[in-house]
Amino acid sequence: MRSLTDKAPPVKGRNRHPATVAAALRAQAAAILALADALEATTPATVDDDPWVRVVSYVAKAAPARVVNAACAAGQIHGASKRGKSWIARRSAVDAWLASPVETPASDADELVQSWMRRGGGGR
Repeated sequence: MRSLTDKAPPVKGRNRHPATVAAALRAQAAAILALADALEATTPATVDDDPWVRVVSYVAKAAPARVVNAACAAGQIHGASKRGKSWIARRSAVDAWLASPVETPASDADELVQSWMRRGGGGR
């Protein structure tokens, strides 16, 4: 099989007949198609199903920028890295961070009083 770098035989004199030229072109096209099939078989698919996102922009309505930047800096968002002034990470890592459980402060006044009592701040 010929490669693309091989030169086709020169078409001289009587060989300039359209049928001869067409046959040479068909042979070159077949070689190109065979090479393309070989490249396709050896090249892995590089589809990016999990794109990189700017973390603060991606979670703008879910969390304040300070919280997001602190989470990136603390390593809570897996694979986050700083590019210039922005933190970037894979979308799946940001989604996992958003879905992770969050410790919230006591929402009920009774819970707040009980936690204060457990810490020994029982009053006078």
